[in-house]
Amino acid sequence: MEQENVRDAAKVSIIVPVYNVEEYLDRCLESICRQTYANLEVILVDDGSKDRGGAICDVWAARDNRIRVLHKENEGVSSARNTGMEIAQGDFVMFCDSDDYLCENTMVSELANVMLQRKCDLVTYGCKKIGTDGTEEKTTFVPCEYQFENTHEVTDFIAHVFIEFRMAWETWTKMYRRDMIKKYHLQFEDTRKVLAEDICFDLNYLFYCRSVYETGTTPYCYVRREGSITLSGVKTSPDSYVNLINSILGNLKDNQVRLDAKDMAILFVTWLNREIGLLTRVNYREKQKQTHLDGIAQDAYRAIRLKDCIQCWGIKHGMVKYHRVKKYFSCVENVF
Repeated sequence: MEQENVRDAAKVSIIVPVYNVEEYLDRCLESICRQTYANLEVILVDDGSKDRGGAICDVWAARDNRIRVLHKENEGVSSARNTGMEIAQGDFVMFCDSDDYLCENTMVSELANVMLQRKCDLVTYGCKKIGTDGTEEKTTFVPCEYQFENTHEVTDFIAHVFIEFRMAWETWTKMYRRDMIKKYHLQFEDTRKVLAEDICFDLNYLFYCRSVYETGTTPYCYVRREGSITLSGVKTSPDSYVNLINSILGNLKDNQVRLDAKDMAILFVTWLNREIGLLTRVNYREKQKQTHLDGIAQDAYRAIRLKDCIQCWGIKHGMVKYHRVKKYFSCVENVF
C-alpha cells in the first residue's frame, strides 16, 4: 500500500460488540488503542454482559478519551453493531469482535490510506486465524480493485467474487463508508432470522458500491474458540436463505433500486448452488440432504420464481451448473 500521512484527514469509527469476553477484552482493546492512526473513535457496546466485560469497558474509557461505552440489555450482536452505528461519527466504519484483536499497529492507517487515495466505497482484507493452541492459519486473497457501472456488474461481482469466497465475508474484514450506511439505511438483521448477519449486511452494502479494493493483507487476528461470535448462531434453515434474499430485495426497493429477473436469478441461484456444494462436502445422509434442499426449494419458490431463476442461471453459466442444481430438486415437480 502507498504510505502517506492521512491521520487527520478522516475519522475512523471502530465498533466493538462486547458480551461475556472478559478473558479476551483487554487484549482486543489494547490492540485498537495502540493503532498509529490518530483520528480514531472506538465505540464499545456492552450487550448486557454477565461477566466483568462492562466494567472493563468503563476502565478503558476512563483511560483513553477516544473510547465511548454504551451499556444495553442483551439483544445479540446485530443489535449491538446497529447501536454502535447509530452513534458513530467517523467517515469510515470498521468492526472488531471483542474476542479478536488487530495484528498490526498500522492497520487502520493503511486501510484509511487506501480508502482516501483510491476513493473506494469498500476496502477488504484477510485475517490470521489463531487457534486455542496458538497455531496460526492465514486467509489471504489476491490484491485487486473492482469498479462497477451499474447493478448488473455488482450482481456479477457478488456471484463470481463474493459468494465464491474470492474476498472475505465477515464484517470485521472490511472498512466501510459511514455516509453510505446512513444514506441507504443499512443495518444488521436479527441473527435469529437470516443466514449469517454479516453476509446479509455486506450484500446489502455491495449493491450501492461503485468501487471495491481487496488489499491482499492479513492485519486482523480472528481467535477460533468455542462460543465465539463467529462460530455460533449461523443459521442454515430454508427460512434463513429466503429471509436473506428478502432483506436484500426489501432494502433495494426502499431505496428505489430494482433488480431485473436476470440479476435476481443470478443472486439467488448462486446461493442455492453454494448450498448444494456445501452439502456434498459434509457427511449428510442422502435422505437428509434431499429433505434439506427440498425445503429450501419449496420456500424459495414461494418467495420468488425459482423456475425462472434456475433457467436463467443455466443460460448464463452453462448447463452443467443448471443440471447440478436441478438434480437436487427433481422431486419438486411444481417447481420445474
